[in-house]
Amino acid sequence: MKSIVSYTGDMILYILMIFFLAKGTYALIEKRPGFELRRQPEPEAPSIWDACLTEGMTGAECEAHILSTVGGDLANHPMPDLKIKYHNQRSPEEYSDTYYMYGVPTNLKGEVDCNLNEGHIIYPWEWIGSDGSSYEIPQVPCAGLDAIACCTAVEKMMKDQGIPLTDLSGNCFSCWVHQEPLIPRLDSDSGDVVYVDYSYSNISKTCHEVIYTRQEVQEEDLKTQQQVSEIVSWIDGYFDCYSDMDIYTCRDFLPLQKDMLLHAR
Repeated sequence: MKSIVSYTGDMILYILMIFFLAKGTYALIEKRPGFELRRQPEPEAPSIWDACLTEGMTGAECEAHILSTVGGDLANHPMPDLKIKYHNQRSPEEYSDTYYMYGVPTNLKGEVDCNLNEGHIIYPWEWIGSDGSSYEIPQVPCAGLDAIACCTAVEKMMKDQGIPLTDLSGNCFSCWVHQEPLIPRLDSDSGDVVYVDYSYSNISKTCHEVIYTRQEVQEEDLKTQQQVSEIVSWIDGYFDCYSDMDIYTCRDFLPLQKDMLLHAR
């Protein structure tokens, strides 16, 4: 049987062995090139969840996947005020009411979004013209144009190609302008939320990112609201002054229609 002194000596020797082994390990670490003892950084929370598309998830599966990356609660994401919003596909009834509208996506300034289809306008469906013939609508390059100029370019293409602007049901091939959502991002320097948009340079012929602060976005939204208010005031004034003697044609309202398409997007 060992004495207490013997046990104590064994314990001291054991502690010394741990110390020297640990010291040797640290010495090896220090000699390893480019290695530093540091805490591993926390993985960044994603801002894009491509798996929802690549894995063919349903809406509910996609929502569950998103929440699984932030501990089950969007409040855990460094981006504040995040919400999950569902965009349902058009129903057959909605499609039958809107199939004759071709989309013109824009950026914050009302220019065609060059980040989508490289700024080309695409109508993916068959067009049955008023002459009974079937047509495939060509793509129209609109990068660098504002939305109304793009609508005009599409109409000109249809006329140049001899494609009727009206179909068998009497619906006109119509421009539908809509603004693409801005992409929020955390600024690496300030930690503030900024918004990514895209703009086309007619000089370099390239599509590039544009970064807006929250204040800049709000100021742009305010300008748009003011422009829409002016249009509404004009319409109110027109009906207030209208009499049975006044004669107006649809052509008289084309400028108003274009303004509404651009500013009410």
